[in-house]
Amino acid sequence: MAEIRITKNMCIPFIDVSEGDAPVWKRIDKSTIFEIEMNAETESCDYISQEMPTEEIVSYAPSMDQEIATYRGNPIYEFMFQKFYDCSTAHGKSLICFPADEGGRQRAWLVADTTFVLDAMNWAEGKISWSMRFGGDIQRGTYTVADGVPSFVAAQS
Repeated sequence: MAEIRITKNMCIPFIDVSEGDAPVWKRIDKSTIFEIEMNAETESCDYISQEMPTEEIVSYAPSMDQEIATYRGNPIYEFMFQKFYDCSTAHGKSLICFPADEGGRQRAWLVADTTFVLDAMNWAEGKISWSMRFGGDIQRGTYTVADGVPSFVAAQS
């Protein structure tokens, strides 16, 4: 099988900007960063059969630092600026759409309990920055995108 390079535009992060029951998904677009951190919580286990302790992974707490350029009318900028302006606690939904795998499956994470931790408004650089902390349960499934709008289908348990 030929190797296929996966590029940044093949993984699509969305935020629900509705703050209501029916999500209104908007793509994070005017950003220059995109790195999901797994933030492993580990525990040192000093087993009697081993000379040195072993680190065991207890859980993960994925997060993603993010930014958006300050373009009035951009729905992500407007959503984040309102949170910044109000100094409000920012919770919402996020959808991370991963690149299609070798079989063509388009897998995604739907996080109904995403905390948006606002960091800074940098007028000189023209961006607002925040961290997305994926809390609660990450629902796994597949997605399709039509006319820029994603549809999520939960995986069968």
